[in-house]
Amino acid sequence: MGKFRTIQTALNAGEISPKLRGRTDIPRYQHGLELCRNAIPMVWGGVQRMPGTRFVAEASGPVVRLIDFPVSIDGAMAGYVLELGDRKLRVYYNGTQIKNGAAPYEVATPYQSAILPEIRYTASANVLYFFHPTKRPKRFYRKDSDTNWILEDVPFTYFPYMRPPNSSGIKITPSATSGNITLTADKAWFIADHIGLTLVVNGGICTITAVTDSMHASASVDAGTPISAPDSTGRRLHDVVTFTYTPPEIPVAFGFNVDIKALYDGKIPDFSTSYAEGGYSGNSDDYLTVTPSNPLPDGVTVTRVREINQLSGTDPDPDWKEQAWSDFRGWPACATFHEQRMIAAGSPTYPTYEWGSSSGDPLDFTIGTLDSDGWAFNLSAASTSIYHLLGVDCIATFAGDKELTVRGSSDSPITPSNVQVKNRTPHGTGLVRPVQIGGEIYFVPPSGLKLRGFGYQYSSDSYVAPDVAVIADHLVADGNGISQISYAREPYSLLWAVTNGGALLTLTLDKEQEVTAWAAHGTDDSRHISITSVPGQDGSDQVWFAVKRLINGQWRTYVEMLDVGLQTDSSVVASGAGLVEISGLGHLENCLVDVKADGFYCGRKTVIGGKIALENPAATIEAGLPYHTTIKDLPLELANPGQSIQGAATAVGKIRVRLFETQGCTVNGEQIPFRRFPNINAPVGVFSGDKEIFNLGRGTDPSQTQVSIEQDLPFSLTVLAIIKEVTVNG
Repeated sequence: MGKFRTIQTALNAGEISPKLRGRTDIPRYQHGLELCRNAIPMVWGGVQRMPGTRFVAEASGPVVRLIDFPVSIDGAMAGYVLELGDRKLRVYYNGTQIKNGAAPYEVATPYQSAILPEIRYTASANVLYFFHPTKRPKRFYRKDSDTNWILEDVPFTYFPYMRPPNSSGIKITPSATSGNITLTADKAWFIADHIGLTLVVNGGICTITAVTDSMHASASVDAGTPISAPDSTGRRLHDVVTFTYTPPEIPVAFGFNVDIKALYDGKIPDFSTSYAEGGYSGNSDDYLTVTPSNPLPDGVTVTRVREINQLSGTDPDPDWKEQAWSDFRGWPACATFHEQRMIAAGSPTYPTYEWGSSSGDPLDFTIGTLDSDGWAFNLSAASTSIYHLLGVDCIATFAGDKELTVRGSSDSPITPSNVQVKNRTPHGTGLVRPVQIGGEIYFVPPSGLKLRGFGYQYSSDSYVAPDVAVIADHLVADGNGISQISYAREPYSLLWAVTNGGALLTLTLDKEQEVTAWAAHGTDDSRHISITSVPGQDGSDQVWFAVKRLINGQWRTYVEMLDVGLQTDSSVVASGAGLVEISGLGHLENCLVDVKADGFYCGRKTVIGGKIALENPAATIEAGLPYHTTIKDLPLELANPGQSIQGAATAVGKIRVRLFETQGCTVNGEQIPFRRFPNINAPVGVFSGDKEIFNLGRGTDPSQTQVSIEQDLPFSLTVLAIIKEVTVNG
């Protein structure tokens, strides 16, 4: 066939599966790699050595989970990272661990290490909400400083009440309408676990205090807080009223109590009331005036003035309801925010239900009929539990067997009487928290062996969820499935994934440029267990890792942060005039580390006493664990349709590797010179251009035409293209 000059102009298809070795006809083969290890495929076509990580702190225990928590402080976004450990939580910010004196700042939690992968969370208005099906939801927020955070039960003002399973046909009769009463069921129903549950019976709220037998229980009626009135009696509102700051006159009736709620600047202000007999709107009705107890700015809106009823009577109630969430019935497994409501779903008792709070009040889940009331919908199309919710243009709902959308009809908000539930794709998801990237939501099915991108496809006018891991399924399978994912938009547009086997993977994504490229990272002595990303102060995203490292024969868990200016892992950096040593390396005691000083490579040295000594003073020192970068192309194939050199005797006489701002590498084991004369006493500068290598190999073995570009020193490497001069016989 003669002589050819081939060029691989892009390497941004990343590492591709061995199963695709026969697909030499597809563009991914022409732009793909056999190995992309500790290197990142770039959207613009090249492959760049993976940056190093900066050591931040040793984790609180061997099992931790990192969680992102962006907070707005004084108008600026601050990216906090939370480390959830065994019944404790630590806080990190801007590359440092928050401390209380010399010790890490910690907050006690109810979450033992075994359930950390099951924790779901969502955030709104600088408050982070934690959900788990067996734990009462918690909220976490920064009170007034980095060493004053609050973790508390979510103070729901009203829970949803629903008819519990297997209670059809059962009537409950109260013995009285107030005080301590007895509840009688006409069929066996009550069990000891019902103690503490709250019921709505004949319109009133009562709490079970004891169970006598299967048909009888003791309860106390919730009487609320009486209104202060001249005759010291309670009053009831005729209706629900919404009003702004100017106090209105509200009609009331004798004998009941009211609860007044308002929301201003995320807080519920206090109100006082005054009562007058007669004279309401020109008639003799009694009325109530509601006034803020503390001064509030004009325009504050009272979102609800609600009655709390006593029981209306002692007749048998066939329509009684039970508090849907409790320690007995379980709690929502997940939540999100959408259309000024908190949306919760997936409790153990109601696994396919979604609940929406009252509009504008995320803590009020009273189910009603008004457009602003809360709602509960059974997504019967989801035959298994709901695991995740994302509030986008709809409520994207991820169940164990399928993906659904929930939205109002005709572009209207969801209300108790306006909802559309659509079954979109039939794959299902597991515990891994999905991430949104542009118009798609990426999720991991229960097997962990796929990564699907859920979104609307205009060409088919339908939702699709293709597997984007199929092109590199060996990386996911070798890691025993994906256990966590996170997305960092800047600077590389990377979806990061941690596998159950401790591998670290990246997926370079850019839909506009049609780039989907996988790579694998890490060393034999590292196991990544958690990852997250938060906004950084410079506009880029900070990527954080929890990683186990083998130190002196023992696995230790560290919290580290990606640093694009570093070329070593778990590193420490020191700067100052005339430094002759670098300290703070106790976490790498007795380890061999790479050392750079003022840009010079000082070799690999052993950490003794947490320090490394230098032979010459320096102003900037980096010391950290080495890692090896390998970029290896696929067996050669011609790009011309209808022609192939597969199986032909092939010789590569010369190759050129096109580099960008590179300080060193080897090509097929041959060290490539980068030092330039006469700058022999200066650090190696960056090089951009072509490096030539001769007599790569010959024969019918496809591997003899491959190029392996490697870097095991702490210096930059970026490969733009690979050019080969090829002779083909046969």
